[in-house]
Amino acid sequence: MEYIELIRSAGLTRYESSAYVTLLENGPSTAREISGLGGVPMGKIYEVMSGLEEKGFIDVQKGRPILYRPIRPSVAFGRYFELKRKRSESELDRLKETIAVINASFPRRIDPLRRERVFVSTVMGKEEILDGYTEAFGEAERSIFIISSRKMMDPERSGYHETVVPLLGELLRQVERGIRLHCIDPGTGLKEIVDGKLLSIGEENLRDAVRERIEIRVVDSEYDFCLVDDTLSIIDVADPLTGSIMAIMKIYDSTFNRRLKERFLDVWNG
Repeated sequence: MEYIELIRSAGLTRYESSAYVTLLENGPSTAREISGLGGVPMGKIYEVMSGLEEKGFIDVQKGRPILYRPIRPSVAFGRYFELKRKRSESELDRLKETIAVINASFPRRIDPLRRERVFVSTVMGKEEILDGYTEAFGEAERSIFIISSRKMMDPERSGYHETVVPLLGELLRQVERGIRLHCIDPGTGLKEIVDGKLLSIGEENLRDAVRERIEIRVVDSEYDFCLVDDTLSIIDVADPLTGSIMAIMKIYDSTFNRRLKERFLDVWNG
């Protein structure tokens, strides 16, 4: 009840707050499960979940039944902050203070992924893809692994410059907060690009700490994927006609992600 009232004070409705806390406590769930556990009437549950999706608090896996997954509070409230900023600059100060209280109030033991259940969501559109990667990086607690194949350098495909390069700034922000970054690069000069960006960090001690957390190896591999810790993998989906990136798949599947991690390490240590 304490968390529900905190979230309500940020602008969500009582049912939205209850549904979100229910998802945080139970992991990916169906509408019926959320209704039963969170006290949201079945007659209102789909309207409530649609509102949470619009505000950026959940991911939705289409299917029968539909599955809903909570976005980590620190990430979700960050996105909600940006949405509110665009709508009303005058509300920013009050909202920022409320979000800080909420983020500080959630114990780390609340893990949206602790319930073992496969969850897959798809993001389409150039800006939406970059936002999807940014959101995923924000969920990292230890490490981010990125592997790119030589085909990503194909001018016709242009995937490398559509995804990896525009996200370097965000990756460095994650490394600044303590996340380790491991990249397998097909030979694009990524290390030199990263070294150049590190020069923008004015504080020498911070710059050295960030540099120590980044490792880039040049290897000609046949794989393209990203891993966030061992919990989330991101797969680019190419347009079959042009080869450009048209969507990404975000996959929460511990068995599948362990296989990707093993393959990454095989290439890394090869």
